Amino acid sequence: MDMLVISKSASECGYKQMMIRSDTHAVLSQISKETGIPMTKLVNEMVRFCAERIEVED
Repeated sequence: MDMLVISKSASECGYKQMMIRSDTHAVLSQISKETGIPMTKLVNEMVRFCAERIEVED
């Protein structure tokens, strides 16, 4: 199974807003608190990780 491994780094620029479910926000908030990594960075890394591995079915 692939794992998402991220490390702390400088913040990125060029953000767009989007809506997420409250339960998803709670999960991200918990991970952010545990790791000290901002939620924005977590979301970016998670989306990139999944986008590289997605398989679309008909």
